Amino acid sequence: MQVFYRYLLRRAAANANLTRFNQRQTGYASVLFLAIFAAIGLAIFSLYDAGVVATERVRLQNTADNVAYSTTTMITRDMNVIAITNRAMVANQIAIGQVVALASWTNMIHEFTGNLETIGDWIQWIPYVGPIIEKLTNVMHQGTTVLRNAIKTGSGPFIKAQDRLIALLANLQLVNHNITLASGISLYKEAIKLNDPNVKASPLVSAYNITKFIQAYGGSTSYFKRREIQGDSLSAQRFAEFGNVVNDSRDRMMTNRNYKVGPRITVPIGCDPFFSGIWAEKYGGTDFTITKKNREYQWSWTSLDTFSFWERYRSISWGGCRKKRTEEFAPLGWGAAHALDEELHSEIYTYRSRKGVAENAFPNTNEWKAVNYNRNNNRQAWANAWRNNYAATGVYRPTRHQGERKGDIYYNLEKTAGLRKFLDFKADTKTDIGPEFTVLLQKDESKIPTRKTLDDKNTQADRSDKYKVEEKGGMPGQQLFALASAAPVFSRPDEVKSRSNKPWMIKWSRQDKLREFGNLYNPFWQTRLQKSDDNLIKVLIGLGVIS
Repeated sequence: MQVFYRYLLRRAAANANLTRFNQRQTGYASVLFLAIFAAIGLAIFSLYDAGVVATERVRLQNTADNVAYSTTTMITRDMNVIAITNRAMVANQIAIGQVVALASWTNMIHEFTGNLETIGDWIQWIPYVGPIIEKLTNVMHQGTTVLRNAIKTGSGPFIKAQDRLIALLANLQLVNHNITLASGISLYKEAIKLNDPNVKASPLVSAYNITKFIQAYGGSTSYFKRREIQGDSLSAQRFAEFGNVVNDSRDRMMTNRNYKVGPRITVPIGCDPFFSGIWAEKYGGTDFTITKKNREYQWSWTSLDTFSFWERYRSISWGGCRKKRTEEFAPLGWGAAHALDEELHSEIYTYRSRKGVAENAFPNTNEWKAVNYNRNNNRQAWANAWRNNYAATGVYRPTRHQGERKGDIYYNLEKTAGLRKFLDFKADTKTDIGPEFTVLLQKDESKIPTRKTLDDKNTQADRSDKYKVEEKGGMPGQQLFALASAAPVFSRPDEVKSRSNKPWMIKWSRQDKLREFGNLYNPFWQTRLQKSDDNLIKVLIGLGVIS
């Protein structure tokens, strides 16, 4: 029994010692956690602030990119509208030229069938054949008379409508351009508000952005007016270029209506029957002609068509049968038509001396010759229609035996205003980059939800200074800045590189395979973001706009 009590006392003493040991170990983990809690808190606040600032920086840059891209897209659209309206004015000029060409050709056919009718009248005495030929030529001449009168009657109103449409396009071009400049500024402000209402720009920054917008676009283009040609070489160059584009846009029916009618027939003419022969030649063309009168410049559509028979033979000379002769001997058809500039104050165009080649009309400048878009260079008048010289002179005299009067040879279908005012680039620089637009935006720290701004707004929270990570190095200048630049870029598609010959594909590439630089005649402008100028950033830092 004594032994058993002694065992119980020892066990109770052991349990008492163990309990005291466990009580001594309680609370050590909490002391260790408190030691590293400050570091964990600082890291959490630091990561939060860094994430917020990085997110806001990306958002601000996206806003600047969107504002620059959106505002520049308005410029790009306006440049494409200018190109479309310039091209539309060219197309309407071509429509006038096509009517003039058709009227000239039908006038020539009318004269041709009239002369054939006269020949039929002469040979109608031939038994059997003569009356048939006379009747046939009479029907042909009556048919061409109806055709000529119909075209002459309808061409006047059509040309007048086209001329009015050109005037409307010229005015709409300027209206759209001015609206773009005005609405671009409002779009710039609206785009900022829609992307991030907390972004703002100081008066200096706003003035900088708007001024650069007006200078970049408003200063790169100009509205060229015809009355300024005499005293401004650049206006003369631009109008010469526009006239060249019109001439170069003519189709083959307008530029060259030349062909030989039938084969060469060998006839015994001259002293060498094997060399001799006769054939028929048709010449004709329609030109957009420039003339200068009374210190004014006019652009008119003029057209001439001629048809004659030619002969080739050898004549006898002192050396024998050697001298070759090629001569026009039977003019059968001639016709002319024109739509004269109203400033000429004339109803007829002088075909004998074709003045008005552009380099003679513009003596003040030679620079425009380097930018000549006219393939045939406008050298041969009306596709050399004056080669049939005898037939060409017929446009000045009425055909009395056909019942024509002097007034019938006045082929002015309708007076026009020629080339109108239009927009184009000022510089001749060969480039594909349009005017650049730069955006500089800023955002105050108070608009960014960092721990500091949250504490400032929440008066009930009071962080200890040891947890204020921004005091170790906050946001520079208490602001974020973003700089973005965008510009219109000219890019004409090139199907040659795409290796596609699908028949349904629209072929936009140039047929001559030449490199085409940026211009305001083809609407291939698109917007592209690009790197901002480093010198601009240095200037803004120097002025204290950004830090």
